[in-house]
Amino acid sequence: MAERRGRPDRHSPSFAGPALRFGMALALACVAQALAANPAAAQGLVRPGEAGSAVQRAAVFGTDDRAPIPAQYRDLKDRIGLLMNTRTRAVCTAFCVASDIIATASHCLYPSTGQRLPRISEFLFAVNYEARRGLARLAGTPGSLAPQFVLSGGLELSVRPPIEAARDWALIRLATPACKSAFPVRAMPAEQVIAESAAGRVFQLAYHRDYQPYRLAYST
Repeated sequence: MAERRGRPDRHSPSFAGPALRFGMALALACVAQALAANPAAAQGLVRPGEAGSAVQRAAVFGTDDRAPIPAQYRDLKDRIGLLMNTRTRAVCTAFCVASDIIATASHCLYPSTGQRLPRISEFLFAVNYEARRGLARLAGTPGSLAPQFVLSGGLELSVRPPIEAARDWALIRLATPACKSAFPVRAMPAEQVIAESAAGRVFQLAYHRDYQPYRLAYST
């Protein structure tokens, strides 16, 4: 996972019960890795090593088993993409849960204290970025209404243990349908997520700043 962040406009409702369990399953099973890159607009993203790149070496905890996506999962690329902010250069993985709704980590939208605060309206989403490069705006843009189309597990997350991965999730509505297909989402308690992982049924597909940038990586 990536560093924890938090604090935007106070627009999110309170969460309890199923919503919190949904966030826990989402965070533990498939929360995206944050990237430090420099997204441009329609011309595409700056590659590592090019002028303007902000890529730094990332820390990997445990065994680094990242690999190219196995053949049986390649069709999932059309459900996963990059969420990018053109002003702050924040780039995160996001995935489709409906034709016009994506899920990501809430810290991508709400940075921690001391970091530049992004405007929700400045985010763009590009599904299957490595192949399609199409950019979709968020609902409520242009303008200041975009925060009203975000549902988040929390606005402030602990950056020190115990971390709050269970609340590190956000759902975002897009201005137009950008997803041809979507992942089904099911609420699961933490114990069940752990059991599924132990049985080898949990894996991650995500973009990483230090592994084939802008190409999805597979890890277990």
